[in-house]
Amino acid sequence: MPGVRRLFLTPYPYHIDYFIGDDEIVVQRFRHAARKPLSGADKS
Repeated sequence: MPGVRRLFLTPYPYHIDYFIGDDEIVVQRFRHAARKPLSGADKS
């Protein structure tokens, strides 16, 4: 998705999807990296 960034929490197996608004940071997803990837229909 345009504007969404992904942060990997090394050495932990998590990643965070977020975007930066005008005056806030919005976290969209906090996900364990070992989980099965989301299918195209489930992505938001």
